[in-house]
Amino acid sequence: MKILYFAPLAFGDLKQRPQEIAAALAEKHEVWYIEPTISLIGALKDKSLNCHANAYDLSSTLHVIRLDGRFALPIRLQFLDPLRLNTVSERIQLSNLFKTCDVIWIGYEVWERLLSASLTGLLVYDKMDDNDRLSTDRIIRKFLIRSEKQLIKRCSLIFVTARQFLDRFRAASNIYLIPNGMRYQLPKRNSTVRKNSRKVFGYIGKISHWFDTNAVIKLAEANPDCDIVLVGPYDSLDILCPNVKYIGSVPKEDVPDWICSFDVCLYPFKQDELLDTINPVKIYEYLAYNKPVLAVNSKEMQAFQDLIYRYNNYDELISLSHSDLALPFSDEAHREAFLITNSWECRVKQIEQILEEVKES
Repeated sequence: MKILYFAPLAFGDLKQRPQEIAAALAEKHEVWYIEPTISLIGALKDKSLNCHANAYDLSSTLHVIRLDGRFALPIRLQFLDPLRLNTVSERIQLSNLFKTCDVIWIGYEVWERLLSASLTGLLVYDKMDDNDRLSTDRIIRKFLIRSEKQLIKRCSLIFVTARQFLDRFRAASNIYLIPNGMRYQLPKRNSTVRKNSRKVFGYIGKISHWFDTNAVIKLAEANPDCDIVLVGPYDSLDILCPNVKYIGSVPKEDVPDWICSFDVCLYPFKQDELLDTINPVKIYEYLAYNKPVLAVNSKEMQAFQDLIYRYNNYDELISLSHSDLALPFSDEAHREAFLITNSWECRVKQIEQILEEVKES
């Protein structure tokens, strides 16, 4: 199959679901990975960005393209162009691929703006996140909601990461739950990450408006003889407890070393409307290294059953933090089975099987 893969982030960004799925699909199929277009306005605002076209091959079957964005509008201004005239240049650049592809994969709803009424090929929507709720910009949120509604009407197949999305789109035909996965990576033998003598509660991931800083403060105050280590980019520094350590962003290859340095891994997200829509890769990564996990309860966390420890309120969080938490897997065989079942390779095999079934139906 020839797959035109419209991604939500550049291939060279921190490797997540889009790059993992595209790379795994390229093992058997030809994949054209389309990075988000950078508009001229965006490039003028941020001098580190380039609005000109770029293309390169990662292999004979995996091609990466960034379209020329000099005539495109930023997402925030798309509402000014109801006739979508600003997308003409992008559509012309993709015209040959649109005509010859077997599958059009949409990994971010804003790409709906490029779809014409006469597209050929199977149209797939991969619903990874509630992007409109992740955004704090009212205008962008409105555009995302409208784009997704149009996309749902047109797509032939929907993949979702969370059970909340499965329930939401139940009326749509051909909808399948494909949770996130993980790629196991051995910790480095000569790691520079050193564990100290104090017990460490650790978190890996971005820290933004969905992160429950109050939970971390409560945890830190209740465990003054322990350290809480936060690894990942952050929007603001709201936690001033002396035993909370901010590490910031680290290379992806260092993530296993940091997880292995934790005694207990944390998933402290706010209990709001966003929580049940998140199927976090970090949970799979925590479990891959057989670390006890202390996570806020949600629909997605319930699927992990007794592999993790869930809390419903701060009192339960504190109580669990003072307990002797057992390892998720009592033997290597069970851990290995978890790694295989939840690998990206396994997820993509499911996707390929579904694609073939839908194409033949």
